[in-house]
Amino acid sequence: MQLIYPQRPGEKDIPTVTTVEVYDLFGEIVDRKDAQAIKIYMPFLKEEHFIIVCHKKPSLHRMSYCIDGTQIFGEIVLIKRKGAEEEVILIK
Repeated sequence: MQLIYPQRPGEKDIPTVTTVEVYDLFGEIVDRKDAQAIKIYMPFLKEEHFIIVCHKKPSLHRMSYCIDGTQIFGEIVLIKRKGAEEEVILIK
C-alpha cells in the first residue's frame, strides 16, 4: 500500500504513516492478501485517519473486519478520528 501526500510549498509538517493489523470477527489477524490498513496521524491537526482496503468484495456479515477497535464492512473504508469523535466513511 502506498500513500501520496501533497504538500504546499514551505509546508514542513508531514503525517506519520504506520501499518495497522486487520482482525476478523473472531479476533484473528487477517492475511494482508485479504485486507490491508494504514494509520495516518496528522499531529498538526490532531487527527488520525485509517484507510482499509479489502481485496475480496465482502458478501456476508462475517466478512466484516475490525481495525483499532472499530468494526467495518466494505471494500474501501476511511475512519477519521479527532479526540473522542469518530466518523466511518464507506468509499466503496
